[in-house]
Amino acid sequence: MRKLIWAWTCLCLCGLATGAETRRQTTADIVPPVERHVRELFVPFEQLDVVLEDDDSRVLITRREFERLQAAAQRAPTPEMPRAVTVTAAEYDVEVLGRRATLRGAIEIEVMKPGLHAVPMALTRVGLRRATLGDGPAPLGRASPDGTGPLTLFVEGVGRHRLELDMVAPVRTLAARQVLHVRLPDAASTRLRLTVGGNVEVRSGAAVVGRRFDPDRDVTRLDLLPPRGALNLAMTLNSRLLRRERFVVARGVLIDEKTETYERLHATMSMDVMHRPVDRFRFAVPEGFDVTKVAAPEVARWTVRADGARRLLDVTLREPTARMVVLKIAAQRNVPAAGAWSLPRLEPMDVAGRMTIVGLLLDERLSAESIESEDLVPVYTGVLAQALPDGVLEAGAGG
Repeated sequence: MRKLIWAWTCLCLCGLATGAETRRQTTADIVPPVERHVRELFVPFEQLDVVLEDDDSRVLITRREFERLQAAAQRAPTPEMPRAVTVTAAEYDVEVLGRRATLRGAIEIEVMKPGLHAVPMALTRVGLRRATLGDGPAPLGRASPDGTGPLTLFVEGVGRHRLELDMVAPVRTLAARQVLHVRLPDAASTRLRLTVGGNVEVRSGAAVVGRRFDPDRDVTRLDLLPPRGALNLAMTLNSRLLRRERFVVARGVLIDEKTETYERLHATMSMDVMHRPVDRFRFAVPEGFDVTKVAAPEVARWTVRADGARRLLDVTLREPTARMVVLKIAAQRNVPAAGAWSLPRLEPMDVAGRMTIVGLLLDERLSAESIESEDLVPVYTGVLAQALPDGVLEAGAGG
């Protein structure tokens, strides 16, 4: 019984010693630390009520239990957070409208320490139209006096905060690409949804998760995973924009080779792209003619299709180009040589202007009784000879 009483009394005295230690810690910068001594007092059980002043709110425990509770009471200090603020997630919706893009962002911010915190916002090459934090305007500022420093968001209050941004950015148009070059705030998880007019592909700048082309609205929707840091997104040119704004001038030399059994067209068409790169050309094929050759280093394929009462020659290039393309085209039909005749025309479509030099190459067994022309200017025949394919003049009649 004396052992139990001694353990309880030691607990009380340790409590007094702990309080004294706390007072010494508050003045540690003035008084040097003093080594603590624990004093143990033994009190007879029959006199315990004198020490405790007859208080019945007490529990007697063993020495081992006392030491266990004392060790549990000494809690480890709470570790410091490595960061006070973290940008956990960001989602961006980008819509390309011609030469401008609108960007809307929703950024999740986690604050883990009380107080006011400054969060850098990496925004480059964008115009900020509106920013909201929660239900009110976002407190944004720049550190430099001239307003050219990095943009900083000020946030306080432990918990999650939602920052919403409304921005605009320019879209550059290069030879065969349209490029969006911006810098947006990074996050632990970032997603970007892109909407572009026309049938468009992403060439570089971000990983494509999903792509959907809506032919009814003529738009392409893409889900992207942008890289950390600057976003340099390269896309193919808007096909709808190409049709509306391209400017092509066609210059050609058309030679009609006429024999007793067939009529053959030799066309050299120089398609000069003046504005906006193009990836295809179209020509109206004269009635009765079958296209036999379309040659140029830039040509990927060509087809002839019906378009109402006429037929069209579609020439597709390997890639969009803003330079001149020279096409060698041949077409042929089998018709009687005698009778009235008019020069067939291979007409370029979707061009801002065209000019054609025409010539007639007759079989030596044929003769022209009369030739009538309208709105033509005579030229030296040597110009026509340079446009003929090799071997035509040496092939002889009907060759």
